Amino acid sequence: MKVSAGINRINILGALNAITHQVTTVINDSYVNSDTVVSMLKKLRTEYSNDSVQIVLDNGRYQLCKFVECLFRPW
Repeated sequence: MKVSAGINRINILGALNAITHQVTTVINDSYVNSDTVVSMLKKLRTEYSNDSVQIVLDNGRYQLCKFVECLFRPW
């Protein structure tokens, strides 16, 4: 996606494993929305299916919408 200065925009959602320092990412060139958040949470669920996971989110509406909550509560 081109922004006003003609620069290509890239969006990155990332998660850091505090113990191993492994980074998990979801990258796109459009917009971050609830689908992007769900993709990230599914990726984390797959990678850490046998572990307890703590996720810290900011107050983005796309993270707190019913679509995301319905898919991942309770995790």
